[in-house]
Amino acid sequence: MNRTQSSIYLIIIVILATVSARSVNNMISTTVPLVSKYQLLFTNSEVGALSALGFVATFISTSVINPFLSSIRRKKFFITASGISIPLLIAFYLSNSITIWINAIIFGIIYGIILPNLITIASMAGDRRSSERLLNIYSMSLSLSLVIGPVIETFLLTRFTYKDIFLLFVPLALPLFLVSWKFNFPESIKSDNKSSAFKSVIKNEGLISAILAITTYNVPFGIITTFFAIYAKEVFNVPRAEAYSIFIPFYLVSFSTRLLMSIRPFDFLKKPLAFSILLTAIGLSI
Repeated sequence: MNRTQSSIYLIIIVILATVSARSVNNMISTTVPLVSKYQLLFTNSEVGALSALGFVATFISTSVINPFLSSIRRKKFFITASGISIPLLIAFYLSNSITIWINAIIFGIIYGIILPNLITIASMAGDRRSSERLLNIYSMSLSLSLVIGPVIETFLLTRFTYKDIFLLFVPLALPLFLVSWKFNFPESIKSDNKSSAFKSVIKNEGLISAILAITTYNVPFGIITTFFAIYAKEVFNVPRAEAYSIFIPFYLVSFSTRLLMSIRPFDFLKKPLAFSILLTAIGLSI
């Protein structure tokens, strides 16, 4: 396989893995609150706690487990997590008011391993130009999957229940597992003293900045994915498919913004980031 063929091959498997992982991940994030609210009859507080549990598990998996895995172990964890995502969908379909909490923890852990490693894979194209191109393709695939998933689920909800969606998304989870064996991973932190390595990571200014930036995104994003469709259904008393369809324009605007940024990137991010945070705050308050 020559260099061009290798690049095309890598692009194809990155697109397949990204669309598969993010579509299923977003479906679970947005559908679990609906299942817990309308089929398991949770209170709003319990719905919020359930979603928060998944986010906490993701944070621990991403920041505590994943960074300290060797290349070989990271690949094994990635393949295992990709494989677990398939029976997990069945487990969510069969879940009750107790097991859904366990499933939420497992969901957070496995996607805390899968999603960060997809970014790592997308940055490993070799030379800088190829890496930047692949990262752009990854970003576009990520945004596109967030549109594809809600469109599919909105259509399915006209005929099936919230719980049924988990089973119907099993085929979409398969491509990630099938291509997960094809990826290789770079070595992570090497240190004889894991304690000092951990301290060096958490004291890293870049990491702290990233955590702050991600937090301003994830907190409102978590609120929106948890209560957006519930709010639409409760306030406007619309059918479940129509209530869920509110995610389509939400993610479509996100996709359009990323597309514009990829065509014309910002030279400085401070003003756009501040404007984005302000706009988010206004949107949530309204």
